[in-house]
Amino acid sequence: MTLLEAGKILNTHGVKGELKIENYCDDEIFFKKIKTVYIDSLPYNIISKRSHKNFILAVLENIDTVDKAMALKNKIMYFDKDSIKLRKGQFFISDIIDFDVFDERSAGLIGKLMRVDELPHTRLYVVCNSNNVDILIPDVPEFIKNIDFESKVITVSTIEGMLPDEN
Repeated sequence: MTLLEAGKILNTHGVKGELKIENYCDDEIFFKKIKTVYIDSLPYNIISKRSHKNFILAVLENIDTVDKAMALKNKIMYFDKDSIKLRKGQFFISDIIDFDVFDERSAGLIGKLMRVDELPHTRLYVVCNSNNVDILIPDVPEFIKNIDFESKVITVSTIEGMLPDEN
């Protein structure tokens, strides 16, 4: 089982053990697909969940009082990656970490994908080159051309000045 972060429990909501959760998933629709979460390695079935402002409010099985809910405050909730079916073309960010990144323009390997940062309007691929210098590539079709899961290769098309040796 591979566990991925679903969100952080920020507080309680109401008096019956409902939890206020900061959603780490792409959107609330994805979060609503999750049936079971893991907190401190223990599984909890989700009884109900709903959107509230920019948060998710959820009730977990056996968490039916404010005191039980308060004990979970500031904990990270995880979900089993294999429990979620993705649509064609979708993937988990964790699936592409450490992929080699090749540039069409320079026709060569520019580094490995180390992480993907979430920004308000896009994602930013952080590629580390052989000199341990980070190259930042926006996750937009103009730059990210192809992701080959079989070869573990991401093909990008950079622009002049994007690569460190061009500055």
